[in-house]
Amino acid sequence: MVKVVALLHMSSANAMNHMNERPSPLRLARIVRGLSQLDIARRIGVSLWRYARIERGVSPARPDELHRLSELLGIPESSLREIA
Repeated sequence: MVKVVALLHMSSANAMNHMNERPSPLRLARIVRGLSQLDIARRIGVSLWRYARIERGVSPARPDELHRLSELLGIPESSLREIA
């Protein structure tokens, strides 16, 4: 959790992704844990397309998806509701 918080507070120059935007907190949490989007999708039982949309904030995660993400990433569901 400390790593995630540290990454969230990185300077904007270091936190930029290829589109010149800040990565989502969900993406940072995934990367810190060394997981790919496909790893997460498989472990929570959704398609890669579905997980990518959740991570980008295009689609909100359903309650069952939030629960599985919480268990997998070790982040409280209440915190995930704010970012997923």
